Amino acid sequence: MKAPHVTVIIPTYNRAESFVRTLHELMESSAVRPDSVIVVDQSQTPDIRDAIAGQCAKYPNVRYIFIPQPSLTKARNTGIDAATTTDVVIFMDDDVDVRPDTIATIKKLFTASDLAMIAGINEGEKFIRRNSPLGLFFCRSSHKNRFIGHVTGAVYGRFPIRMTQPVETRWAMGFFFAVRMSVIRQSQSRFDENLQSYAYAEDLDFSHRIYLAAKKYGMRCIITPEVVVKHNVSTEYRTPTGKTIYMIIAHRRYLSHKLFGTRASRMACTWADIGDIFSDIMHLRSPLCRLRALIFTHRHKTDIRAGHFHYDEFM
Repeated sequence: MKAPHVTVIIPTYNRAESFVRTLHELMESSAVRPDSVIVVDQSQTPDIRDAIAGQCAKYPNVRYIFIPQPSLTKARNTGIDAATTTDVVIFMDDDVDVRPDTIATIKKLFTASDLAMIAGINEGEKFIRRNSPLGLFFCRSSHKNRFIGHVTGAVYGRFPIRMTQPVETRWAMGFFFAVRMSVIRQSQSRFDENLQSYAYAEDLDFSHRIYLAAKKYGMRCIITPEVVVKHNVSTEYRTPTGKTIYMIIAHRRYLSHKLFGTRASRMACTWADIGDIFSDIMHLRSPLCRLRALIFTHRHKTDIRAGHFHYDEFM
């Protein structure tokens, strides 16, 4: 099979400096450039939009699209709609450095016709470790699936704990992953635009549904040490803001209903949140915001299951 046509989709929002670095690394440092790049800009300041559009204009195979509504999911769907002639699409954040061989490796791996998705790895990610006992106890990880990329019943995405070669993954983190476009089209997969703002867990939702479609079609989804990039925003735990806590809890409840629809998953979500409250107390953080968010989510549970999050009450 010949090397596929690869399109990179980069949503960006009010981050000209980060975007310029990302585009430069992608177009100037790569031994093999992507065949096309689609930039979907949602910046609210004209000066920032002009700076981003100006950088895109430097390259004939980079297409600039502006959408007025700040929405990560809408931006990514806009990119999918614009990528009409590609074989593989890479979803990439606007603060990522690719390695010189990244695009070439993606092209090489996708010459295998049964490959549906590749999850990227962040530089420095450690894959020789063990699952946290508390993480296992509170349903944030799975002992059974510890050697593959997996999604827990409490709707957390987890990487394998050890990896020296490509292994199965059932999800991908949104900063960098690649999907065969025919699988997207055949399964009619879209990013869920009910998930608004920076759309916590929209990547888990989309990539897990790609995995389910690939499984149905007899295809593979992998995470591999061959595809490593540098995500310039730390993925380590940071004390979340109140708005983020509300969004995390509400989105996980929604996706629990959407992806699993079982009482076991609902119970796992609640148990995981109890674990987070326990963690707050252990680390001398106030658990009040998380408790309020749980009450809010319970009060609106019917609407949340339908994808109505009442963002105006907490954003």
